[in-house]
Amino acid sequence: AKKQRFFATGAFCKLFGNNKSSTLYKRLVDEEQIATSVSMITFALSDSSPCFIVIYPNTVDDIKKATQIVFDLLDEVGKKGISFEDVEKVKKQSNMQQMSLVEDSYQLAIEIGAGYMGMGNENFVFDKLAYDTNVLKRDIEDQINTYFKTSLAYVGVVLPLNEEEKRKWIKEQLESDKEDQELLAAKVRTSPLEAPSYSNLVNPKSPDKYKFPKCRKTKLENGLTVLSYRRTKLPKVSVYLRLKADKCYDSEQLPGLYNFVSKLLLEGTENMPRLELVDQIEKRGVSLRISPIGEIVFDCLPTDLEFMLGLITDLINSPKFDSQAIEKIRQKVLVSIKSFEDDTISTAKNLLLSKVYDNHPYGRFELGSEESLNKITQQDIIDFHKKYFSADGAHCAIVGDFTKKQLDKALAN
Repeated sequence: AKKQRFFATGAFCKLFGNNKSSTLYKRLVDEEQIATSVSMITFALSDSSPCFIVIYPNTVDDIKKATQIVFDLLDEVGKKGISFEDVEKVKKQSNMQQMSLVEDSYQLAIEIGAGYMGMGNENFVFDKLAYDTNVLKRDIEDQINTYFKTSLAYVGVVLPLNEEEKRKWIKEQLESDKEDQELLAAKVRTSPLEAPSYSNLVNPKSPDKYKFPKCRKTKLENGLTVLSYRRTKLPKVSVYLRLKADKCYDSEQLPGLYNFVSKLLLEGTENMPRLELVDQIEKRGVSLRISPIGEIVFDCLPTDLEFMLGLITDLINSPKFDSQAIEKIRQKVLVSIKSFEDDTISTAKNLLLSKVYDNHPYGRFELGSEESLNKITQQDIIDFHKKYFSADGAHCAIVGDFTKKQLDKALAN
């Protein structure tokens, strides 16, 4: 019962706030447009484990409204329950995540350990998916009505610093830096480093010969080169698409334009609105990532390969780029820039790259700046996409459980 309860909690997080088709995301980001990001987090497999709903509101004034919407939606889902279709969707998502986990030995070891420490069951990571749909629906609804109640919730808010607080923080940081310098200055090494010992005992040998698998190479009429390799270890297919235009092609006049266009690709096409697009992806349990360096990556079940290749084709060839989506993404990227500036390590790395590479594209910040982002127009986006998002010169690697006949049919369509 305990292990089922925790899986039911994770399943509810996916449905309520962890996906772009989730209840909270659709309401706060798509409909109300008062937030740029929503997620739900559970930290540990224990009875005292908290669940966090994390929201990035557009402005401080949106916090109160966003919080009330969360409470209202929790009450609503508690009364109405969830559909069998949603339960099947979250089961498929969990199955896809499980297959990716099996391929990652390090992460799998962590999950096995966590299951044993929290559940007393080293097989929890494997057993949790053996869940009847009717039972899972009942357990999720039971979790909602027992633990996800407004009377049991706490609200915490992280607000931006005002100018006076910033001055105080900088003063304290300078004082701390001075103390650190004094401590480090007193720790100067005077003794020589220890001579090597164990390395002298190592007797290197010639490496064993490894026979790398040979992939199949296909050139399509549109200029796309497809590299494929069949591997039947798991019922899963991984696809990596790389466009000819990488991050070096970002606009010099409007830095951040490539990232802007990449994020807009998932905001709907001429053939499929955003909500339907996201739902079609997530109900198949597909993990799809589009990065501003010309990469499109996804994992799917073999039965969904043809659909997903067709969907990617539609994303690249027929994005909608409507004005409402553009403003939504503009706001999200502006928030990302501000969050980036709060991360001192990331900011330092960005400054270092800008100095090392000077005027080279590698030295540019992929998010751009607030100034450049506010200058980007719909026509800039359309022109950039038309010029650089093309199958000509692109490469696609496909690895997984498929036959030559299945792949040829998917590529032909």
